[in-house]
Amino acid sequence: MIGTLAELYGQMGLLGSIITGLIMLIFLAGFYVNIFVRRNYISLSQELAAYCEGEITEFQSDMLAWITEEYKMSLESGVQDINTPAMIDMALSAYLKLCTIGESFLKKVNSLLITLGLFGTFLGLTSAVGDIGNMMANTTAEVLMTEAGINSFKILVSSFKGMSVAFITSLFGTGFSIVLSVLTTFVSAQDAKKLFTTQLEEYLDVKVATEVMENNSRTNQVENRESHTLADSLSDSVSLLNKTVNTCVEDFIFLSTFNRELRDNLCYADNIISIANQALKTSSEAFCSGSKSINECSKQLKDMVAEIKKYNQHLESMSGILEELSVKLDESAEDRAVYVKTLNEMPDRLLNYTEAAVAKIERG
Repeated sequence: MIGTLAELYGQMGLLGSIITGLIMLIFLAGFYVNIFVRRNYISLSQELAAYCEGEITEFQSDMLAWITEEYKMSLESGVQDINTPAMIDMALSAYLKLCTIGESFLKKVNSLLITLGLFGTFLGLTSAVGDIGNMMANTTAEVLMTEAGINSFKILVSSFKGMSVAFITSLFGTGFSIVLSVLTTFVSAQDAKKLFTTQLEEYLDVKVATEVMENNSRTNQVENRESHTLADSLSDSVSLLNKTVNTCVEDFIFLSTFNRELRDNLCYADNIISIANQALKTSSEAFCSGSKSINECSKQLKDMVAEIKKYNQHLESMSGILEELSVKLDESAEDRAVYVKTLNEMPDRLLNYTEAAVAKIERG
């Protein structure tokens, strides 16, 4: 049977070879896409498991980090019912576009294989039936009964062989579809995705939700402690305000007493100011009389100043005379000094003359 199939495959034309090549290419692409998608989901599943077990402290995948933060924000905002599957689908669509496209391709790959096989079969059957129709249209019944009819029968038989060849493409498409279905049964990307989404949903609904609830509980406890502290502070503030109000009341009482005393003091000061005004009037009258006396004294002082100026002029003239006298006295003092010097030198000169005369006499 395998030999017959190989012989029929060898009888296919160019179009059949192209279609079978496309079928094999789609099969290989489907198998590769299945492995690629499965590997991505398994990698994410392993990363999530490692994070849950504490082997890693943070996610390497942006999708896992984003969906974790988004889920925490939803819980912290007060949302009660979170649609976790919808959030997971949105994250997969946003961060795993290649995997999403690959899944869409895997859903249609079997249909493509079978459809391409049927397309090749229909093309082969159409060509074979067309050849038979043309041959029958160009051959009459009389010719069919002659020797030419025998040749036509051979052509008809070859056309039926062509029909059998046409089914090779369907066989290829169906066979590769079956093989791909078997392979994806054991190595399925859909199973890996289902495992990952289930694991992720459990992680979000259990681990993340528990952590957020614990954080909220701790936050509520802190807020309760702060509210108690605030209430105590408010109570102390109210007590302090009450004491302050009482103190202010006492201060107001003291202020009213002070105002009364100040009013009495102001009345007393008013009386004193009235007395002072009367005293100022008396003082102003005395000042006026004093100013008149001062004016008279100033006139007398002016007269005295004029006389003093005249006396100063006399003194200046006398000082000139005294200066001339002092000059003459200085000159006479110099003459007296010369006279005294001459008198002092005369005894010495007389002594010298006497000694000279004595010496001359002694020599004579």
